[in-house]
Amino acid sequence: MAKKFTCLILAATLLVAVCTAGSGQAFAADSKVYTFNVNITVPEASMPSYRQLFTELEQESGGRLKFDMFWAGSLVSLPDIPRAIRGGTLDISMLPTNNYTSQMPLNSRILQFPFMGLQGQMESVGILTRLQKEFPAMQKEFDDLNMVNLGNWAFPPYHLNLGKKKEVRLPTDLRGLKIMSSKLELQDLFAAAGAAQVQISPAEVYTSLEKNVIDGYINNYAFAIMFGLTEITTAHTELGGWIDFSCTVMNKARFNELPPDLQALITKKFDEKGHLMTQDQINLVQRAYAGNVQRGNLIVKLTEAELNEWKKLTLPAHEKALVEISRNNPTARDIYKRAQELIAETFK
Repeated sequence: MAKKFTCLILAATLLVAVCTAGSGQAFAADSKVYTFNVNITVPEASMPSYRQLFTELEQESGGRLKFDMFWAGSLVSLPDIPRAIRGGTLDISMLPTNNYTSQMPLNSRILQFPFMGLQGQMESVGILTRLQKEFPAMQKEFDDLNMVNLGNWAFPPYHLNLGKKKEVRLPTDLRGLKIMSSKLELQDLFAAAGAAQVQISPAEVYTSLEKNVIDGYINNYAFAIMFGLTEITTAHTELGGWIDFSCTVMNKARFNELPPDLQALITKKFDEKGHLMTQDQINLVQRAYAGNVQRGNLIVKLTEAELNEWKKLTLPAHEKALVEISRNNPTARDIYKRAQELIAETFK
């Protein structure tokens, strides 16, 4: 009997030891700190919501998540982001998709065609997100680049901005001008207007305006603040013809190494707070516009008839682009058609 009792005590001691060791291992796993580098392509002051979001993630994870923030593309330059994410040297990055027309044409071009009819930024993000859910080919572009898309946000509507006070109302008023724009679908418009389309990086716009390498650029009002162009830009033609998008992406392997609770925390946080990036852009537009008025800049608001002249030279480019994109992406036309339906439903 005594021998049996001794065996029971030994068994219980072993069980406690095993449980203690097991709980220790679980605690060690739970307390592991995951550190990520984060590349944001714009200055910190222009997108404070990014800092807020990642700070909240660090706090709500109990210190298990840590993010090293790099601003204004100081870690990885704009052209190299897809390669760096795919290769694993970059963990998380802002990804302005309009810059990657060859790597991800379904996400970077179709909904971002000029004069697609997008209006409100928040609503436009909803349309993009819905398209990505409905068309697996759009998600596949992220998969092929080893990316997890944490959430989309929208830039403001695009306008023509000049370094000299010149009134531009019609495409023909562009004759002889050199305009920075990366939008492929504007090539025919520039050619028909007798203007030159110049493709340079955002960081080069200021010195290019200063040295008369370009006469102006097509981009949104927030762009002027982000890249210090407010003092050198003096005339604006409000086209408002399209909205471009950005998103926040994460290396898929790094996301998958996280335990489920941290994956869920990141996903939930971007679902809840991702719209604040769009709001940052809206706030910048309000500041930029107020500054344009205060400085006495020329602000040209087009009539419907004038705007239609821009559309006439631009809308045919949609078909031309769809032919090109469809060669390797057979769902391109379906995405375009569905986008038109959602735009019509959303902006009645």
